[in-house]
Amino acid sequence: MNRTEKTKTLGAAIAGREQCALMFEGEASSYYCFPLAMSERLLLCAEEIDFLADGFAVHKLFDIEDVEIMDDKYADILKSEGVGRGIVPPDMDISSWQTVFRALMNNHRLVMVETVDRDDGPIMGRVISLNDKMIGLSAFDRYGDRTDEIIPFDNVLCVAFDNRYLKIWEKYL
Repeated sequence: MNRTEKTKTLGAAIAGREQCALMFEGEASSYYCFPLAMSERLLLCAEEIDFLADGFAVHKLFDIEDVEIMDDKYADILKSEGVGRGIVPPDMDISSWQTVFRALMNNHRLVMVETVDRDDGPIMGRVISLNDKMIGLSAFDRYGDRTDEIIPFDNVLCVAFDNRYLKIWEKYL
């Protein structure tokens, strides 16, 4: 799918608050979400799991290989349940990674950052610093052990926030 087709399909999904299946480079399965906003380089989505909206994620448009607006029984149930229409998008400038991470830092949100150079899962933590090229995270692992991480924007694939998983962690950190 070329860039024009991708942005046209995503634009229609955003306007109609439709569930989409996104295919990413190198991934075998689809990622299901409600696209909410798009800039020249980034896409803000509400993640959907088991008929529930569960947090938000920002992805690079370049990494999306294919987009399909879902038109099946599952999508019909989501519409009947009002899942897409019930999502309140975060007030966030998604023009660049710097503006996204600045908003997340200013709101003290826990984040999960997927990067190109990690095979052992995303880095979880709180954004504590940023500049034109990178972010600093006060990170933690699944054991609650803390470490500081520096992540160049060029390595960021996706950042997720406000999901159930992170909200539970936030209560105990």
